[in-house]
Amino acid sequence: INEPVDTPSNRYQRLERLYVDVYKGRGMEMVWNAVDTVYRCEYDGKLADATPDEQAEMYTRFQGDFDREVSSVINNQQAFSDMVQGVTPLRSDYVANCLSHRVKANSGVVTLLSHFKSDRAVRELSLQGNYIGDNGVLPLLPVLARMHNLTDINLANNGIRNDGVRHLCRALASHPSVCRIDLSHNAIARAGGKDILSLVNTCSRIIAVDLEGTSMDAALRTRIQERAAANADSK
Repeated sequence: INEPVDTPSNRYQRLERLYVDVYKGRGMEMVWNAVDTVYRCEYDGKLADATPDEQAEMYTRFQGDFDREVSSVINNQQAFSDMVQGVTPLRSDYVANCLSHRVKANSGVVTLLSHFKSDRAVRELSLQGNYIGDNGVLPLLPVLARMHNLTDINLANNGIRNDGVRHLCRALASHPSVCRIDLSHNAIARAGGKDILSLVNTCSRIIAVDLEGTSMDAALRTRIQERAAANADSK
């Protein structure tokens, strides 16, 4: 199993999980604990038996670094906005993920991601006909996780099979906003269909799934679409 590379995006996602699991609703406590940890580990902790003068010197150094790296950004709205929106370009994140999974980066995906200036700007993602295949799904998933306003994803005609669908469904189960998915004209059989059915059964925000031209039986496809329609009706 290939371990994901340590990119800024991966670190950001781990911080998000920590927030949800431990600090949800208490964000400022998370910020304070992070500041305390950095100070103890990188400054105060370096001098176990420090004299008062040495401790004062370490604190002055910490304060200067904090003012330069943090306060200067927080005190400037434009600088803060630029920092929040520019953790890592989506294209760079995708390419790094491809290297991690030893998959060739898809030129069509790279080109499309290059057009997006920020994660939050992406509401529709159309990758139709790029033939990313099952192996190409995995490097894409961390990028999708960054798109918090993404509602529509089109992966039609991409050579995706059951394995790719399984990974995609696992990722979309925790995505905050995706509600419409186009998986038409992919070789998705019954096993993949069951994963999609589980997704629409457990995630009421999924209100449409296009499965035209897939390999699953008609009865299963109908169950998926009926459940998605029921999700839509419940809104």
